[in-house]
Amino acid sequence: YDLKWIYDQVINLICDPVIEPFAVFKSKEEFKNRQSQVKVKNLVRLFNERIWREFLSMYEKYLIEKSTKAQYPQTSLIYFDFNPGQEKHVRKMVREFSRKFDQQAKFPAAGIVEDVVFRDSKTSYFIQLADILAFSISRIINGRGDHDVFTIESVIVERLRSRVKGKI
Repeated sequence: YDLKWIYDQVINLICDPVIEPFAVFKSKEEFKNRQSQVKVKNLVRLFNERIWREFLSMYEKYLIEKSTKAQYPQTSLIYFDFNPGQEKHVRKMVREFSRKFDQQAKFPAAGIVEDVVFRDSKTSYFIQLADILAFSISRIINGRGDHDVFTIESVIVERLRSRVKGKI
């Protein structure tokens, strides 16, 4: 009961009108099925690379659209749950996106700030909120797992769907 109450309170925070949650969901299983000719060793790297490229592309487009609406350039930092095995790869990918500005655009500086901030989720409330959002989106799309403690209520599902920007 307490866990459900805490979860509901966190979702209320995520769905606050001031906060703009952004999420992209991709199925590893669907990706594996489409890439059956790729060696398993390269599959994880390829999946992560494609996911990051799609996420960064969508997020940058979102920031540019938001800049147009706000009439002021919108920029963003990317916080990432610390993972030593992915740090070099993620930094490289973000830098590819962050160093390209369209000088002809109305807001050429809009987009992603140059580097990624790696934080251990145990020490960062922002990463913990992102983890709960990712957990929720995954549960909504994939359904419940065998070990779930509670069911996400349809009211929360609809609130998340209406608030989350991105591709879910």
